[in-house]
Amino acid sequence: MQTWSQDTPSGPFRNHFLSEELYEASFEKAEVIQWVEPVDGFGKKKGDTVNLFTMTGPPESPTKGILQENIRIPETAVGISGTSFIIQEFGEAVTWTNVYDDWAKYDLPAFVKKRLREIMKLTLDVSAGAAFKTGLITFTPTSASGVTIDTTGTPSVAASAAVGIAHLQLGRDYAYGTLKMPYFGEGDAYIGIFNWAATRSIRVDPLFKEWYVLGNPEKLQRGEIGMVENIRVIETNHDTVLQVTTAASTNIGQGFIFGDEAVAFAEAQTPELRLKIADDYGRNLGCAWYGQLGFGLYHPNANPREARVLRVTGNNFATP
Repeated sequence: MQTWSQDTPSGPFRNHFLSEELYEASFEKAEVIQWVEPVDGFGKKKGDTVNLFTMTGPPESPTKGILQENIRIPETAVGISGTSFIIQEFGEAVTWTNVYDDWAKYDLPAFVKKRLREIMKLTLDVSAGAAFKTGLITFTPTSASGVTIDTTGTPSVAASAAVGIAHLQLGRDYAYGTLKMPYFGEGDAYIGIFNWAATRSIRVDPLFKEWYVLGNPEKLQRGEIGMVENIRVIETNHDTVLQVTTAASTNIGQGFIFGDEAVAFAEAQTPELRLKIADDYGRNLGCAWYGQLGFGLYHPNANPREARVLRVTGNNFATP
């Protein structure tokens, strides 16, 4: 049985069972939010600022780790890198009147839940995408097989070529070879989320067929189009997160390529459903989702072994 409980004698009614169901469904259907990593130990009564601390270094050396008899183990000071992000309130409501409730042919609660799920998905994806967009490394295609790389957070040139297999190969080599970026989670691949325009240009690339076959398409997750050079390519049509630009009558999409510890996610209040207390003598009704959440980069720099996000950009990578 799904029941509504009243928060206070005059406060909103809440449904925690539906809230959890809605929240999990939104995560499953979103293309960006499902790849953020939760911060442990954060919740209510802990302020509005999430502090992240990660270890940097020590640097490599060909002779490090080789010990000599009667010589103490050498000690190297390890740096601590710190950053933070702010928890914000999120929420949106849908409303209806008692007339709709009385006359509607369709089940209203199912309709409301479906609409709130879509609203929550879009909102969470935009907010998670905004965190990815704060990455400082931009990767701008300038030819069929060339890119311009900037490490200031702002592209120095506009994209003039659509994303193809060659650009994914360059992105993988830069992430793996230059940045020493670890693969996502416990897997053996990076995650690449791209706008539909970028995935279209990837699909029509003559080299894609071979990679598609090797990517075991029958095992792909929702939105995943294949594995290319240790990058799991995932498609989204959420243009608010990843925009589409045009150059020489060619649609140019955008994307993120990232590894482990890319974007952190914290919640002070887990999103829940809140039923509006009816006013106008029961004629005006409504239901909202509400939560207190925050997103931020683990490593807001472009340093090797630290930076975890490449932004494949069309030069209008504005944060909403």
